[in-house]
Amino acid sequence: MRAQPLKRNNFEVCVTFESPAKMPTISVKGSLLFQLLGRSYSEEEFNDLCFDFGLELDEVTTEKEIISKEQGADKSLGASEEPIYKIEIPANR
Repeated sequence: MRAQPLKRNNFEVCVTFESPAKMPTISVKGSLLFQLLGRSYSEEEFNDLCFDFGLELDEVTTEKEIISKEQGADKSLGASEEPIYKIEIPANR
């Protein structure tokens, strides 16, 4: 299933529901995420931060990688290479 963008207060977050067995995943651009958190994190530090709050970092990817996987490398030319953090949200959160 495709991601569905949600806009709230000028911020855009994509929520993906892949299957009933998988947890919902939100995708957030790294620059926006760290701006809102007030500092930058390494991938390992951010994974630990998520764990502290009962969340799980699914993966760090880019728009270019996502398009390459879904549509092929030729379609990803010019796509953003900014990191996108995909965070799994358990149903009870």
